[in-house]
Amino acid sequence: MLQNNSDIRSDKKLLELINPIIEKSLNFEQRREICNVLKRLFPRPFSKHLVDIRLTFWFIKQWYFVLLLGEDIRKHVRIMPERKERTVLSFVLNIVFYFILIMGILASLFIFFYIIKTIFGIDIFPDKHLTDFL
Repeated sequence: MLQNNSDIRSDKKLLELINPIIEKSLNFEQRREICNVLKRLFPRPFSKHLVDIRLTFWFIKQWYFVLLLGEDIRKHVRIMPERKERTVLSFVLNIVFYFILIMGILASLFIFFYIIKTIFGIDIFPDKHLTDFL
């Protein structure tokens, strides 16, 4: 029995699952199509990311969306040496990104709790509305 999904999904291992006599009688296109079908049948290897969303758009075949959230386990290979200006710029951009992200989360939470307050009819400030404060 094969041990993990990454072993199962390789073309060589997939073709080993077929009877050797039948496998020898297959041409290149048949082998390729059998491998494609078997790859679709076997589940993808388990991702080590907390969030792994992969979407393809049916109306545009060349576009896809991938959102991965987790620890970066790729090898860090730098083609160009990193300069100090680039490091400072990336640090500033990270701060701006996190600030915008936190503000968006806070705004979403405010709107959520405001809607909940309105649904339950809770009146925190009598005779005042949100538009009065803005």
